[in-house]
Amino acid sequence: MRKPYIKKFCKIGNIKVFIVDGPWVRKNLCEDFVDFDHPLHAKFIPEDEFWMEKEYDPGEENFALDHLITEYFLMKTGTKYNQAYKKALSVEIRERRKSRPIIKVREIKNKTERLKKVKIRQLKKYSNGVKVFIVRGKLVRDLFLLKEDEFMGGGHDKVYWFVPKGEIWLDDLMSERERRFILVHELHERSLMARGWKYRPAHKKATIVEHFCRHNPKKIDKILAIELRAQKREK
Repeated sequence: MRKPYIKKFCKIGNIKVFIVDGPWVRKNLCEDFVDFDHPLHAKFIPEDEFWMEKEYDPGEENFALDHLITEYFLMKTGTKYNQAYKKALSVEIRERRKSRPIIKVREIKNKTERLKKVKIRQLKKYSNGVKVFIVRGKLVRDLFLLKEDEFMGGGHDKVYWFVPKGEIWLDDLMSERERRFILVHELHERSLMARGWKYRPAHKKATIVEHFCRHNPKKIDKILAIELRAQKREK
């Protein structure tokens, strides 16, 4: 198979579902591709295909398919993306909350105890002005997603209500190399939002920085150091 295809996952009617190389897609096609997408939203995907990242945790693929199928067919019948996305996310959340292990974790009422279940470890190398944690991405999605939320790749306290103040979370399903590109994005976005920027323009500017780093990987350590220094100024 040619890039970015890794393997065929399944077929839904005439639509072929492929597992793809997410980092390759972000470097060569679109930095905003994270986890999964379809051709009515991501124009670079062929019209008869759905794409999902290879980093997906076993079992997560079914939730992605719930989301993709709902969103795609709503858009196919004329629903605007934002409306289709919200409906698809509500379907995904409903299915996630049926999971027996998640029901047990959700019974934990103490927020601190829930966060202990979510967090894997702190990246002290990058916790300078902000605390950076590797978290169980699947558990974050299962526990905290609301109708207006999504957690893909990473996130920070200026966007997500469930991330404690002064923290950035990175999904454990990302490779170590990919994680640094996501961290650059989250650091830059958080810094801009701390200065009063709205999410969408901050995200767009952060995507430009991420794009530069992906195409100039030897400079990423220097840029990470600059972004971490900015976190000390922009609480």
